[in-house]
Amino acid sequence: MSLKEVRNSHSDGLINDEELLLLYDLNRSDNVDLPYNSYPGFDFDDLEDDECRSEFRFYKNDLPFLADVLGIPEAHSHRILQWNDSILNPHSLEIYSNAITAKGSPLDNCFGFIDGTVRPISKPGQNQRIVYNGHKRVHGVKFQSVALPNGIIGNMYGPIERLKTEAADEVDIMVVMKTQKEEIEIIETEVPGFVLLMARESSVLRKYAPWDNGCISPKRIRDLWFSHFQQAVNYIHAKPPLSEVSVVLRNHGPAIKLDIGKGFSADLVPCFKVEGNCYVPKPLKGKRFVSYPELFWRQSFSMEEKQVLRSMDSKDHGC
Repeated sequence: MSLKEVRNSHSDGLINDEELLLLYDLNRSDNVDLPYNSYPGFDFDDLEDDECRSEFRFYKNDLPFLADVLGIPEAHSHRILQWNDSILNPHSLEIYSNAITAKGSPLDNCFGFIDGTVRPISKPGQNQRIVYNGHKRVHGVKFQSVALPNGIIGNMYGPIERLKTEAADEVDIMVVMKTQKEEIEIIETEVPGFVLLMARESSVLRKYAPWDNGCISPKRIRDLWFSHFQQAVNYIHAKPPLSEVSVVLRNHGPAIKLDIGKGFSADLVPCFKVEGNCYVPKPLKGKRFVSYPELFWRQSFSMEEKQVLRSMDSKDHGC
């Protein structure tokens, strides 16, 4: 007997309060019982800009443009093109949805779960970029499936190559600021890979340190950059025919995002190069208690990685 059936039996008077408590303990779900019925339904128009940034990692005005670039349809129904009647017939769908609901799901019409996977393959001799997955750092093909609660795959789509965006292109540009050894002191933190950059008293960078300890603030460096780039954008807007080009500048986490027209976007990431090592303002992820996390700089190996990849591509002795 499911927890939902126990509640219904008590409401119908089939069991008393003591029997309800006993069956409740035996059939209680491990999932948190959230009172979802008391909350209003999801409405994108009611969301604030900060909520969109926190929940979806994009600002509210960016989401419609992102959906257009990725080709996401407004309605997602009837997207399964090959329907397997032997396992996706009405009777089986009801069994699947009842099984999921019995486990504590707030939905009573969910019969499966979308699952995606990347299957690594050997490095091909041609068209390597088409099948290279930057997230997994392997050459591979993707599959997307509908997994049923009985463990069977109800639908399989694929294989497909890496994500392609025809309407937009996005790049990351790491702008390196070279400094003298006597300007900045590297202070190791309790988190591996993260450091504090302390500007010495004689350095002009001292004014970008919010505390007496002299540690440079990533936010202050970004704000400094933003003002300089904004001056450049204003100059472009005032000079025809350059003024016909749409250029938008905005903050994007620790970086500055530059949108040019509707087809190009660049993240400008500030970087300090000290004694041959590069440090970028990447925020510390995860829940841990540390001192001055807003002043952390992460060591970057992007240049070394690019050099290794160039060497591998030049030799290209196999996978």
